[in-house]
Amino acid sequence: DCHLTEWSPWSSCQLTCLEGRSFETTGRQARSRAVVIQVMENQDSCPHQIFQTRPCKGGKCHSYEWRSSGWRDNERSVWCQRSDGVNVTGGCFLQNRPTTIRHCYPPCTKPFSYCTQSGVCGCERGYTEVMTTHGFLDYCTKTPGSDNKKADVKTNSGNRLKPGTSQIQDFFSEWSLRPVGPDGRIKLWVYGVTAAGFLLIGFIIALSFMLCKKQKQSKGSPPPQKPLTLAYDGDVDM
Repeated sequence: DCHLTEWSPWSSCQLTCLEGRSFETTGRQARSRAVVIQVMENQDSCPHQIFQTRPCKGGKCHSYEWRSSGWRDNERSVWCQRSDGVNVTGGCFLQNRPTTIRHCYPPCTKPFSYCTQSGVCGCERGYTEVMTTHGFLDYCTKTPGSDNKKADVKTNSGNRLKPGTSQIQDFFSEWSLRPVGPDGRIKLWVYGVTAAGFLLIGFIIALSFMLCKKQKQSKGSPPPQKPLTLAYDGDVDM
């Protein structure tokens, strides 16, 4: 009911090391053989995995670090790898083990959003996060110029664009009339237009005040009197 596999090759000679430094001259090698259980009901009568070790010389210090695959449906694989490229069981500190499942609360239901490793919702490539005042994702907005760069790559092989076309499109897309930028902040031109509007209103008020004052002064002054002329006919009364 139980079958033992052949012994595995001896591992490389390893030393007991601390931060890359060894405090011994004799290392250890290990090999193992697996147990194949044919009938699950008899697994208690089968031996566990068998190990053998032996001393060796000329060992090396190896470092261990966690490796992980890419995320897929908020899950990924995590394993421990030795500095010589061998995947091992043990050697890596369990407290530093990366998470294999990522959770975000509240869940990432906004379009073009996904759950990041840090547990907060982020936006896919080509989109910028716009956050709420509480630090949660409000929505994902398209990054200015991202579409133009993709279009340049697709059309360069066919329809050749004139030099500087993509730069001009990027310039006008970044300086569009939208008052709020992708980061949720008010653009600088909004402050400029507001200041210019206040200056124009102040100028109109000052001009109106000067015109009214001039009209009042012209109405208050009396009209100039003409000099009185007497006609003389040459006769003198005696």
